[in-house]
Amino acid sequence: MSSLFPSLNNAVSRIKKNPQLFWTLFVAVVITGAFIVIANLFITIAQDAQERLVNVRIGSIQDSLSQFVTFENQPKEKIDSVITNLIIQNPTILDFTFYKTEQEGLVVYASSDESRVGEVVREISLVAQLALNDSQNSYTTELQTEKERLYQTFRSLNHDGENVGLVETTQTLSEADRLIDQNIQKGITIFIVILIFVMYLFFRHSRIIDYVSLYEELKTVDTLKDDFISMASHELKTPLATIRGYSEFITDGETVPEEFKEYSRRIDISSKQLAFLVEDMLDVSRIEQGRMKFEISKIVVPDFIKNILPDYESLAKQKGLKLLFEQEGLMYPKINADENKLRQILINLIGNSIKYTKKGEVKVVLKNINKKLEIRISDTGIGMSEDERKHLFEKFYRVKNDETKDVKGTGLGLWITKQLIEKMGGTISIESITGVGTHTMVTFDGEV
Repeated sequence: MSSLFPSLNNAVSRIKKNPQLFWTLFVAVVITGAFIVIANLFITIAQDAQERLVNVRIGSIQDSLSQFVTFENQPKEKIDSVITNLIIQNPTILDFTFYKTEQEGLVVYASSDESRVGEVVREISLVAQLALNDSQNSYTTELQTEKERLYQTFRSLNHDGENVGLVETTQTLSEADRLIDQNIQKGITIFIVILIFVMYLFFRHSRIIDYVSLYEELKTVDTLKDDFISMASHELKTPLATIRGYSEFITDGETVPEEFKEYSRRIDISSKQLAFLVEDMLDVSRIEQGRMKFEISKIVVPDFIKNILPDYESLAKQKGLKLLFEQEGLMYPKINADENKLRQILINLIGNSIKYTKKGEVKVVLKNINKKLEIRISDTGIGMSEDERKHLFEKFYRVKNDETKDVKGTGLGLWITKQLIEKMGGTISIESITGVGTHTMVTFDGEV
């Protein structure tokens, strides 16, 4: 009992916080109550219809017999034969008895129970008395026994306006009650199934509300995280710029010892890496919050790439790599894109190819495929496995092995690149084989 009340209080508190649960529980109670009411109505209507059917059927039989049996025209054997046939044709009739009016009272003239023939009945029930006083109608009463319900029906027998006797019929409703009980059991089974289903829906709805609440909390936390990252990134840009400025001042100083200049160069390299991280974090925040702005214009891609490649020629030469550019009969050399975002995309992709290629070449190829302009960046670098390629566009994912352990990066570049490409209406895909190289394909709708 000690654990019951806290649980009940928790349930009430939970329902107060989530009105949807109250309405779900209300619907469950209404369905249950409606089912019980309808079931009771069905049982009442079925029993009432059953009783009416009994009265109508027995009444019609007794109406016919009241015209047939006068005790003067028909011998007893014929009446016995009628009783036998009626009981055979109507298995629910347990007893059929004809009483003849004599001076000493009602005498059993013929009966399905032969032992009663000749029995004198001096005291009769109220229902039988009503039947004797009314020659036009049958009167029925219910007899409740331990095993079954019985219906006893009486009808007056008249000849030439005078009462000559009484017919009594006793009928069982056990078969009809059995069928009703079977239907009740089926109804209870269906009710239990429906109730279980409704409760299942209730608890499932409760779980869904839990998930919704958790989702709202996660959204709040995620928003706070994004706001913090955005704020922190903005605040970091100013001191980073200051650090880099002083670092360059020391490096370029004529009176600064060479040892200090080396320290300054390392500071500058680290500050640049931190600046890249800050910029990536800002881009992630802008993209996720829908604050990334695009200024779309027509760009002649061959000329655009030719202006970017010289920035990477010295880096490629330092690693002994060839940096190549090819065009394959372009019919649609222009695309609609944001110039700064396209430069960021190409710098990231070309830079990655040079970064992960130890020997051979990095090639940028432009070609048209079904009215689309494809920018393919191919390299002869370390490549990657299929499993690594599946996770390549996830945030903070980096390929980790012996060949990449010395390569610096945030794991955000390709995620940002993919988002920028798709938001400008393009697509990106990657093909790669470990130890052979990687092909990165970026496509946009081309224009003449």
